[in-house]
Amino acid sequence: MSSLTTNTKIHSSKIAELLSKSIGQEKANEVVLQASKDLNIKGDSLEKEEALQILEKIGESPGLVGIVARLAKVRVRLEGIPQR
Repeated sequence: MSSLTTNTKIHSSKIAELLSKSIGQEKANEVVLQASKDLNIKGDSLEKEEALQILEKIGESPGLVGIVARLAKVRVRLEGIPQR
């Protein structure tokens, strides 16, 4: 059974976790926090659509950060959100 579910709520730390293996935990936390601020998304418990908006915003970044975010966004859309 997959560790991904289709629950609509996600903690912001799970978004960073999706990115951290490729860009490191510190950078992942930084870009998630900045994207949340840019989008005026408050709180740590997010709707799936808010999580996708954050990944979309990060996906606009150049280089590896943007690539990883775009791949994570596709993964969330297809498989759901990690709930480990």
